[in-house]
Amino acid sequence: MKTRSAFTQIPIASLPAEVLANADMHMQHGPRRRVLVVDDHHRIADTVVQTLELNGYHAKAAYSGEEGLALIEQFRPSIVISDVGLPRMDGITLCEYISSAFPRTQLVLMCECLPSNPELVAWATLKKPFHASELLAVMGRATQSQG
Repeated sequence: MKTRSAFTQIPIASLPAEVLANADMHMQHGPRRRVLVVDDHHRIADTVVQTLELNGYHAKAAYSGEEGLALIEQFRPSIVISDVGLPRMDGITLCEYISSAFPRTQLVLMCECLPSNPELVAWATLKKPFHASELLAVMGRATQSQG
């Protein structure tokens, strides 16, 4: 069985040159935004976290909805990126909880097949597989809209 990944550029060492070249510039601009990444595929979650860290974000990974809920209480991210297809607690349910408990947190859903009307629970979406540049574009828009 072939494993699919969120990025076409895995591992991080093979990120596009423009992403790596801009990493130092992003690190110097203001406070680091906190981002929680929730995906049961460890490699995807870890790659997203590494990409965000390289580009000036303070990111942590959770590998289940339950772990994400526990981390959000202590980490207090301004942005949560969650896979839709999580076991036990799916990403939609996780985002609905976060939205009600932490209404200022921006939510980004990622999935191979995005649900209909994802805008009901999420601020933005990422369709897997996606490029690092797509992730960073969504993050840039989220950061700008938060002010």
